[in-house]
Amino acid sequence: MATENALKSIPYTASADLSALQYTFVKMSGDYSVAGAPAAGGADAVGILQNDPVSGAAAAVAVAGQSKIVLGATLTAGTKVTCSAAGKAVAATTGQSYLGVLVEGGALDQIGAIVLDNKGAAA
Repeated sequence: MATENALKSIPYTASADLSALQYTFVKMSGDYSVAGAPAAGGADAVGILQNDPVSGAAAAVAVAGQSKIVLGATLTAGTKVTCSAAGKAVAATTGQSYLGVLVEGGALDQIGAIVLDNKGAAA
């Protein structure tokens, strides 16, 4: 069962309806606001959405620690991941920014667990 641990979240404002995007990567969309659909490869991902806000509501975004994450493919623990264009965790390939390492894997669209490492380091 995916868990969270030592999670650091920052409050932003949802600039769109993000109610279906809980536990996916999000991007900045303006001053102190976030939206879904970061670029595939993670270059503009800021963190993982922890709640399910509608437009204009508070959006809790995890930027450090261990978080739950929606998987965009079947992945195993230990995989360095980046994000798909839908904000889901996928395996990072050479040249992409990796955003963390899975500590619990699973199948497509299941919830896994990730230790965030948002340093923009190439896989």
